[in-house]
Parts: sequence; structure tokens; C-alpha cells
Amino acid sequence: IGVGGLPGILSIQPSYWQVFALAMVIAIIIPIVLTSFIYQRKYRLGTLDIV
Repeated sequence: IGVGGLPGILSIQPSYWQVFALAMVIAIIIPIVLTSFIYQRKYRLGTLDIV
């Protein structure tokens, strides 16, 4: 989303708020899911570096 993403809704026309909200949800969910999958894979393989 970045610095401008969250307050960016103020510059979006109301008819496009749903599309903007959907894009924000996708931009939040995909990195969380990918991070979780990568963590689980590295944990199972024993290659997880714990700092």
C-alpha cells in the first residue's frame, strides 16, 4: 500500500472506493500469505535462520 495508499482513498471518487478497497485488501493479504508459506517451508526443511 505504501505511504500514500491509506490516505489515498481521499483522492478516489466515491464510485471507485470498492475497487480501491479490494486492491488494498489484495495488497495486504498476498504478502502475509506468501510470508507464512515461506516461513513454514523453511521451518520444515530446517533452513530457518533464527536471529
